[in-house]
Amino acid sequence: MNKPLCWFGAVLVLLGWVAVTPGRAAETDTRRYTLADHGSLQLQVPTGWKEELQQEHEQLLPTLVFTPTAGAPFGIVLTPLWPTEKDAPHPEPDALQRLVQHAAEEVRAVAAEPMIEILELTGTAQ
Repeated sequence: MNKPLCWFGAVLVLLGWVAVTPGRAAETDTRRYTLADHGSLQLQVPTGWKEELQQEHEQLLPTLVFTPTAGAPFGIVLTPLWPTEKDAPHPEPDALQRLVQHAAEEVRAVAAEPMIEILELTGTAQ
């Protein structure tokens, strides 16, 4: 049984090997990712993207890595976050933004492009 996600924080870092062209119309698929003991995440993903779920242990946060099946290379990394303790308060948006910014700074040293774009994801919880 899927538990509803009452809140969802996502870390999304666009690793800029090349920029994804904005405004380019693309077909999408609805893809669902099960988050052990935390329901599931449903995303509209361009059909030409493949993903790899990286999670060493069920208790660790999963990371989805999206890459193209063809064309110019890029990488998008998405890590859903949830409270680590029962009834813990939800992190403030500023705290999440600092966490993502810190992660982007660490990746910048190995990125091919000097600019790492950080995007906020919004959606609905069911």
